[in-house]
Amino acid sequence: MATIKPITPEAAARHEALYVRLATLLRQTEAGANKRADAPVGDVTRGLAEDLLFEARRFVGGPNAIPASAPDLVGLAAQLGQALAALDAYEARHSVWDPGLGAFVWLVNGPVALPIARLRPKANAPSHPDLVEIVAIQRRQVLAFAERFEQAARDGAKAAVEPRR
Repeated sequence: MATIKPITPEAAARHEALYVRLATLLRQTEAGANKRADAPVGDVTRGLAEDLLFEARRFVGGPNAIPASAPDLVGLAAQLGQALAALDAYEARHSVWDPGLGAFVWLVNGPVALPIARLRPKANAPSHPDLVEIVAIQRRQVLAFAERFEQAARDGAKAAVEPRR
């Protein structure tokens, strides 16, 4: 049974650090590709890109999810953009809006909400005495919805391959 499980605070921190570094390299690569798309990727840039793409595999589904870095700037920009989009998808699956804090928070284990720092939340002070319980209920609702959605997708895929009677 595939369900969206809460992540650890350490995984959230790794994701946020990787996201910022990957987005920065993508902007620099796009700037170079705009000047000369077929320019080869320099050794330092290639090494950094390979390290970041390797690290991104942890969040996007395994060793074959992202190929080795491309030899030219336009190809590398495309790969970095795909990796960044995959990190966005991971974030969307593992976060929820917390109205009490006025920020998106990671779905992490524990009673304390962890705002997504790279979004620079201006978290409000908790104004409701049962805020922890409210966030816990929201997390359970999101996880239950995700499970129902995944079950419907499995049922739909199964129905698509079975012959009609």
